Amino acid sequence: MLGFLLGFVAAVTVAVAGWLFWVVNVILPQVDPMRIPFWTGVGFGFLGYGVLTWIYLMTGRAAPFRILLAALSLLGVACGTFLVAAQFFRPPDGGHFEGYPLLMGTILSIHGVLLFIHAVRHGFGRGARRR
Repeated sequence: MLGFLLGFVAAVTVAVAGWLFWVVNVILPQVDPMRIPFWTGVGFGFLGYGVLTWIYLMTGRAAPFRILLAALSLLGVACGTFLVAAQFFRPPDGGHFEGYPLLMGTILSIHGVLLFIHAVRHGFGRGARRR
């Protein structure tokens, strides 16, 4: 069941990347072209994270790859938590509430937590069990 949930949240992560690429190509050129490089990079980050998770789930889950993804999952949780917290702990003159970073941060955090749990459950040694 955990593998299914992880695969699903990886699909949602890739969908966020698709949405970001749409925004970069349709919305930002007219509204804020200076942010195109930043959001393109964020989109590639989401795409890479989702695709690496799928590769992890479809392959034999070699221990070095599992260790790399466990580390990436902690980074994902940290970035996601930052995005969520930034919306709730704004300075009084910090602008208005933005829903998309909250949603992106929540997805990133859930993805990271599930990936970390999955990687830890399968172990990191040479004799790590497969499931």
